[in-house]
Amino acid sequence: LTNAKLSQQRMMIWFAGAGFILVIGFSFFLFRGYKEKQRINAIVEEKNKSITDSIVYARRIQTAILPSDEVLNAGLGDHFVYYKPKDIVSGDFYFFSSSGDLSIFAVADCTGHGVPGAFMSMIGNSLLSQIINEKGVTEPALILEHLHDGVVKALQQHGDADTNDGMDIAICSIDRRSGEVHYAGANRSVWVWE
Repeated sequence: LTNAKLSQQRMMIWFAGAGFILVIGFSFFLFRGYKEKQRINAIVEEKNKSITDSIVYARRIQTAILPSDEVLNAGLGDHFVYYKPKDIVSGDFYFFSSSGDLSIFAVADCTGHGVPGAFMSMIGNSLLSQIINEKGVTEPALILEHLHDGVVKALQQHGDADTNDGMDIAICSIDRRSGEVHYAGANRSVWVWE
């Protein structure tokens, strides 16, 4: 009877010890998994901050290409601009150029939001600057044709019917001397109030 009790006690001690070792082992693996998750979260947060900081800096660059209020006031007089990007950077932009009595402005909505749209807006702004300021094209319809050709060339879209990358744009030229306004638009209508 005593041997049976001792054997039973030894078995209970052995099971308790094995259970304790299993609990410690399981706790160790849980703790290790928790620490690994914390390490991964720290890496993700660091990468996220780095990407966000980079995009915020890109916003400063994108905003710098937009015409200043002083330039718009001098060329257009009484006006307003509502520009509120959906994301940190935007696929929308506006453009202004003035030469003598002629003022040309454009408002564009590029395909994509965020970073892809911002790239398109930079391409569009650069092309408009080349077409109007360097090549001297001032007729909105011709500007639009040159812009289309420039986007196709920049994005290498030759004959590719599957791509829709580009922009919806409205371009106006105003002759301040004669009061004449010329308009051309791609997927943008014009409304005239008299």
